[in-house]
Amino acid sequence: MVVLGTRGGIQPWLALALTYLLTVLHCLTSQGASCNPCGSLEQWLRARAPGIHIILRVGAQFVGAVLSQVLMPFIWLLRLSPLHELDGECKSPLNMTPWQGALVEMACALALFLALHVLPRVESQYRPHVVALTITAIVCVDVTVSQKSKLRKFTDRHIGTPK
Repeated sequence: MVVLGTRGGIQPWLALALTYLLTVLHCLTSQGASCNPCGSLEQWLRARAPGIHIILRVGAQFVGAVLSQVLMPFIWLLRLSPLHELDGECKSPLNMTPWQGALVEMACALALFLALHVLPRVESQYRPHVVALTITAIVCVDVTVSQKSKLRKFTDRHIGTPK
């Protein structure tokens, strides 16, 4: 959604609002779910799930990733959105090197971990909103960092690097 906001598909404030609403909905309906292998591994390390379940879950996540990589180019060819016609091919909106992206991802994961660490002390009716606000703030900061990186690359290329 944030990619749509930064690429002109929807307003950035709407992308952030949808991020918040979908995160609240996810928190209310999908407790205990993990969306990536690291989350699954964490459940195993904390003895919240047996090893065979984690192996099956991680296997399903990798199968989903491979299917997505294979099928998404065909879905983009359907031109279901005007954004599909912008570049001719899907490009990463990170506007930074993989190492910079990994560093930002690690910082975001740490921020989310620290917020979730205090979550048990929050009253249960407020927990989904604390998680949603944290994730929305992380997305907002991530977009800001990504856009600054894009601006830096533009100025370096067109103005020159300072000496």
